[in-house]
Amino acid sequence: MRMSTSHYEISVLISTYDDRALVEKKLLEIQAQTAFERTEFIFIEPVSPGQEREVLGPFCEQHANCRLIALDERIGLYRAWNLGWESASAPLICISNMDDTMHPELLERVLLNAQKNSWDVATVL
Repeated sequence: MRMSTSHYEISVLISTYDDRALVEKKLLEIQAQTAFERTEFIFIEPVSPGQEREVLGPFCEQHANCRLIALDERIGLYRAWNLGWESASAPLICISNMDDTMHPELLERVLLNAQKNSWDVATVL
């Protein structure tokens, strides 16, 4: 686990590129998370033709636990994840794609099991 002074228990990195049709679904899934208030959500949008930032920006302005990294250059997925990783403040990091479906208890279960089993790394999606 990463050392952190953040009050968030887990950071979720979500890179988006030309996923405009999936944004509303993902935002509903995020808000339905039982661990929503304990989670930091970081969206990375590298100058997407879908302009997801137009929807993600207002959402993040309404939720203190949400941040948008809007880039002015096109970068690949792994570089986007690395930017999110560097920006994350929680000791645990989860990566979720826009087309992944998140069960409402997903992050709660990850947090419970990470603590219970002393996980250093896990894949859940």
